[in-house]
Amino acid sequence: MRLARRLRGRKTDRQRAAPEVERTDPTGRGAGWRTAATVADRARLRDWRDAWMDALAQIPQREIAADPQLFDPDRALPDPLPPIGTYRCRTIKLGAPGAGASRFIAYGWFSCRIEQPARTGETGN
Repeated sequence: MRLARRLRGRKTDRQRAAPEVERTDPTGRGAGWRTAATVADRARLRDWRDAWMDALAQIPQREIAADPQLFDPDRALPDPLPPIGTYRCRTIKLGAPGAGASRFIAYGWFSCRIEQPARTGETGN
């Protein structure tokens, strides 16, 4: 919790700026993502860091200490698109709404492969 409390109030220039989001429309209609985004979607985009910090405060500190870079909300990769290849992957669930839900789940490692990186407009996602 100390990490979460220490980071909770810290804001970076990157956080103050609007998040960079792809502005093309994969449907080809030229409307862009802003046309499809609901008020709730916009709120989630705007408040992503607060949600991240709230989720961090709910998980065991030993999990954060085991991989601090993974849980650092201010860490960014210069080129986040991984090259084609085989990887060792896992899924981590962080945070949960409501009482009684699991706040942190780290699923086991599995082999995964990236065949061809998706390009904007290719998949429609």
